[in-house]
Amino acid sequence: MSQLIMTAEVRLREVGGGFVNCRALLDTCATANFITEGMAKRLKAWIKPCEFRIDVIDNIRTAAKGITEITFYSVHGQFNKKLTCLVIPRIAESIPNELFPRESIKLPSNIRLADPQFHVPRQIDLLIGSGATLSLFSIGQLKLSHDKCDLYVQKTLIGWVIVGEIPNKIQSKGESCQLANFFNRVALVSSAKREKIVNDNDACETHYKLNTTRNKEGRYIVRLPFKTARPQLGNSRIIAMRRFHALMRKLKGNQMWAIEYKKVMQEYIDTGHMTLLNSETENGYYLPHHAVIKDSLTTKVRVVFDASAKGEMGLSLNDLLLTDPVIQDKIFEHLVRIRLCKYMITADIEKMYRQILIDERDRCYQKILWLHQNEIRTFELNTVTFGVSSSSFLAIRTLKQLAEDEGNKFPIGAEVLKNNLYVDDLLTGADTLNEILDIRNESIALLKLGGFKIRKWASNHPQAVEFMDEKMSDIEFLKNDTIEKKTLGVFWNATSDEFSYAVQKGDMSSKITKRNILSSVAKIFDPLGL
Repeated sequence: MSQLIMTAEVRLREVGGGFVNCRALLDTCATANFITEGMAKRLKAWIKPCEFRIDVIDNIRTAAKGITEITFYSVHGQFNKKLTCLVIPRIAESIPNELFPRESIKLPSNIRLADPQFHVPRQIDLLIGSGATLSLFSIGQLKLSHDKCDLYVQKTLIGWVIVGEIPNKIQSKGESCQLANFFNRVALVSSAKREKIVNDNDACETHYKLNTTRNKEGRYIVRLPFKTARPQLGNSRIIAMRRFHALMRKLKGNQMWAIEYKKVMQEYIDTGHMTLLNSETENGYYLPHHAVIKDSLTTKVRVVFDASAKGEMGLSLNDLLLTDPVIQDKIFEHLVRIRLCKYMITADIEKMYRQILIDERDRCYQKILWLHQNEIRTFELNTVTFGVSSSSFLAIRTLKQLAEDEGNKFPIGAEVLKNNLYVDDLLTGADTLNEILDIRNESIALLKLGGFKIRKWASNHPQAVEFMDEKMSDIEFLKNDTIEKKTLGVFWNATSDEFSYAVQKGDMSSKITKRNILSSVAKIFDPLGL
């Protein structure tokens, strides 16, 4: 079989200002971006030394000796994208592994290929990982399949790319289990799955742009992205009532939990995030809710709303909503990128979801049962709600929209909102104090325009959070050199500027088995693979 993987010709900017042509592999399965040592040296890129082990398949391993940041540009236009890349000796053998019979396929004359020489075996200088690759996909796909041929042409922001395979009479050189062949296999993902991801992402984005507004205070008002125009769920009040009585029995058994739970619900009412309904209607959806006990300095009891509970028609609210696309970098990329900076600064947005309003027309799908004057009454939740499948997309997309709408006033803050947030956690840095202060001040001012408040600022530069209100900074963390702050699931000590992991010692009195060893290892959250 002659195989094609998605490749593209791009331009990379040298440190001196010129451009270098580069051949890139678009990989929908890789969890990181990679660049060859040779290309990094040619760009004169600054490489931060590090050592990461990269496992591939059948114990095949390679190692990254450094991290660098590059920006690639389309050869067809002005589009560009910044990437954080691991630097490795070699990405793959020549791709394709043999000359592809280009004359056997008929390509439309009006499309601009991302890689005009896609059929000629050549080396790969850059591998673009799954997150960045999916962000390049545009609406548009052509099927060239016929007989045993399985070829597709996919439109991207940097041109059309080709993927698939056709049978040929040329004797293959044979397969060997190495990095190149692994990339050959994993890149040939299901076209149907890829098309569904692109279509769902586009539908979410279109829905957001058409239905999002702002009120006079600057807060954003969004609508739930339903798959159908008139969603019907049937009676959901019965299951919500049953779950409510179960919750009351649980709280009755622990007075402290009951006090904390009622305090949280009263805060919803006092802030206007939840409203009592004077009359009840059958339409809409009731969200059951329950308590999650969390060991936290700020919240001991968290209220969780269950939008996956089925109504009488066997459907839940989450079943009827579009699946939210991933529009932020992965934890791995955030943690790797921050090590490029001399100084690090972190914070989080207070009650991020609840600062975004739900359109009044959709609030009937966020009804809950709660007590009012010792009677069970129906309330509506007025904000984006944790537990609803679309909430993550709506919240994160709103922050990006705020950066677009107000970014001209605070360009540094806008860049932070677009690239340095993981859900509500900010993790960024710079090489000078002035840059850190600009990031902090512009982020605070920009978020305020959208009704958001950012707090718990912490940094390994002692002056970065100096003179801040104690409510704004993580004061206990800053005053104690031994306390470690949890950021993106990893512990960070600002004094030593080191990441660490919390590992609990297992019960050595019980019999040690493979099962409990694996169980203990699985409890270690290790996004960097250290």
